[in-house]
Amino acid sequence: NVEHAWQLANVDGMLQDPFRGIGGLEIKTANTYSADQWDDGPPAHYQVQCQHYMDVTGVDWFDLAALVGGSDYREYQIHRDDDFIDRMRQAEKTLWGFVQTDIAPDSAASDRVLRELFPEHAPGKTAYLPADVLDLIAGNCFNTVAGR
Repeated sequence: NVEHAWQLANVDGMLQDPFRGIGGLEIKTANTYSADQWDDGPPAHYQVQCQHYMDVTGVDWFDLAALVGGSDYREYQIHRDDDFIDRMRQAEKTLWGFVQTDIAPDSAASDRVLRELFPEHAPGKTAYLPADVLDLIAGNCFNTVAGR
């Protein structure tokens, strides 16, 4: 985003429509078992992704094309929602602040998930990450996301 350097997007494509102007394109595949999640429109996380992309690119619409189960083609139009984008951008900015300061966010939801994943945790003790996670970190998998 020109105004927010921390806001990045990797859109699948940009489109020019003679009636709608310039918009974006996002392409997805989904397995047959998740077909029902697409019946009333794209799953929420893909809609949020498109809203983020609209914020970054400045366009007012995205077409989302999905191939479900390898043969069921579906296409959806997602329109810009500025109220949602404003709230999302603030949450993203807050999260980016935590990343920049290397401080974990204080979140009840995060605490609940971490307690479920690591029930043996005891405050004041060291938690050791599995080797495969350490390999990912050592391979700088997170740096590639930020373009570093």
